[in-house]
Amino acid sequence: MIKYQGNDLSEDIPELKNIDLDNVILKPITYDSKEIMTMEDQTVSTANTGDFDANTEKSFKRSHFNAWKCAFFVLLAIVVCGSVPTISYFALTSSPSNALPTIPGTELLQIVIPINRAFDVQWNPPGYPLLRASYLEPPYFDRNEDRDGYYTFDIQDGNIAGFVRKRSDGSVLQVFDEVEFISISDNVLMFNGNPNGIYLPGGGGYGTIIKAPSIASGNAGGNWVTESLANSEMTPGEWLLQNFNPSFTAPPTRQYNELLQVAIPINRAFDVQWNPPGYPLLRASYLEPPYFDRNEDRDGYYTFDIQDGNIAGFVRKRSDGSVLQVFDEVEFISISDNVLMFNGNPNGIYLPGGGGYGTIIKAPSIASGNAGGNWVTESLANSEMTPGEWLLQNFNPSFTAPPTRQYNELLQVAIPINRAFDVQW
Repeated sequence: MIKYQGNDLSEDIPELKNIDLDNVILKPITYDSKEIMTMEDQTVSTANTGDFDANTEKSFKRSHFNAWKCAFFVLLAIVVCGSVPTISYFALTSSPSNALPTIPGTELLQIVIPINRAFDVQWNPPGYPLLRASYLEPPYFDRNEDRDGYYTFDIQDGNIAGFVRKRSDGSVLQVFDEVEFISISDNVLMFNGNPNGIYLPGGGGYGTIIKAPSIASGNAGGNWVTESLANSEMTPGEWLLQNFNPSFTAPPTRQYNELLQVAIPINRAFDVQWNPPGYPLLRASYLEPPYFDRNEDRDGYYTFDIQDGNIAGFVRKRSDGSVLQVFDEVEFISISDNVLMFNGNPNGIYLPGGGGYGTIIKAPSIASGNAGGNWVTESLANSEMTPGEWLLQNFNPSFTAPPTRQYNELLQVAIPINRAFDVQW
């Protein structure tokens, strides 16, 4: 009896009953590996184990083999495909010559700002009427390569949008996606790159200045008299085109309806330390150039601009005909034959002198220059002469001033000079 797993196989396989077990010789069976791999038509049926098909076994092995092949090729595809953008990224960013171009359709402002005229700065918000700039460095998001080419701005929907650098190879680096212009003067243009919050004094962002060709290039800081863009008669675009596009003809920095027809010499107008209220005696010391006119070699002459028929601000008309706004507003304080005193940009009546920048003008009746002095004065409220008349009388030779006071009638007496005196009593 032949058993397999406790079962008598001879019951199911009659041929096994005739086998003489005493004469059976057991030999090890060996198979060639090639034969094993080519057993495609052999089938074996055994009881109690279910059908077992060699082809099914091979098919099972093939499915495993094919699954591993698929997995391998999928992995290979991932590696290869993933390498393409990776290689492309490094190829495009490893050197400026292969950098991504600007977005198709982008327009650039037709100006060329030299590399040594645009800087990130530490500054004093709001940046006007005086801008103080220090610690000048390359623009904040342009510090990762040797800079070449020039700076300009990109245009979107007809307006200046962002700040860019066009490299020598023609590629464009986006330095700031957005800019907000803050202050302007003949010498500098100030803006915030990527402004991020109006709750901050300067609006947040990265403070950046552009130096006009009228001043030295390079990273030296400085102080410049400026005005806000809201008050400027010149747009940032005009300023940029005027300074960095030689073919552009710009309007003057500011359009003045009228200037007072006086020419006050440079050496007769001074910022002073003084004694508010400045009358009946004015003491002036530490005479310096007018406060917002200290950043250039002064030439030309001082005068005042007229708005709606009244004196409004204090200006200097340069020898080249351009006009520098020194003070947007003036408030006259005291007057005498020898001096006229005013506050430039007054900022508060709660202060004894009204706040602002005390400034005097010396008449031709006294020496010019920066020597201080004491002068008997009176308030403008008590004066019979207006500031305009005083200025015209002293600095416009063609002007004929009216008498200080018009008298309808005089008492018919003549008192000798040596009989009338001021006394302590």
